[in-house]
Amino acid sequence: MGSLAPSTSHPTGRPRDARRAILDAGEELFAIQGFAATTIKQIGARAGLNTALLYYYFPNKLGLYRAVLGRIGTGLKQLAGPPLKQARTPEAVVRALIRGQTQLVLRHPRAAALLIRELLDYEASNAAPMIRSLATDLFRPVVAAINEGKERGSIRPDLNGELATISAIAQLMYFTLAKPLIRVLLEKGAEYPNQDDVRTFGRHAEEFAVAGMAPRTVATRDHRVAQRTERSRGRK
Repeated sequence: MGSLAPSTSHPTGRPRDARRAILDAGEELFAIQGFAATTIKQIGARAGLNTALLYYYFPNKLGLYRAVLGRIGTGLKQLAGPPLKQARTPEAVVRALIRGQTQLVLRHPRAAALLIRELLDYEASNAAPMIRSLATDLFRPVVAAINEGKERGSIRPDLNGELATISAIAQLMYFTLAKPLIRVLLEKGAEYPNQDDVRTFGRHAEEFAVAGMAPRTVATRDHRVAQRTERSRGRK
């Protein structure tokens, strides 16, 4: 990971667009190849920029990599944070989190692969600041909302708020990461899932998470209705 001193003069062109192009190229290549196998030269070529320009915005490859990871966390906070704060029920809080996550995946389709590589290769050491920030701004508020719902009776009293929040987050992460497996299971082509499919699964994830938090009396009643329906079908 060589490092060059950043230029003291501003590069020509539109700096915001150049920086975004570098981050986009880095995000794609880091997700596909991993940090170690990706070079600054490859990122510059993918971004359509002179390699030397990358050192104006980032001190070295590691600095760029951490900025790519940080952008994912910042994006999720921007998308999920405001709706989450405005939500008035635990169910609405969980929906806001998953909806923000869905929007993030639509903007950054390789986010899940990038994060999994970071977890496997570096045990989240580079992503730790981003994860701690997300824990403060999103994770803990969702856990608190679920626990408050337990006290008020709208959420199952036996539910573990932390594990429930992790489960809610994991649904979309897995759907995005396991696309090859899901294509085989659902007998879909290489184009699956497209953005509409991601939105559809995001809505499913919302409903699934909220249903799993419902008090057992509701869940038991629905289960009994389903059992009666199945028995009725069996008699026909």
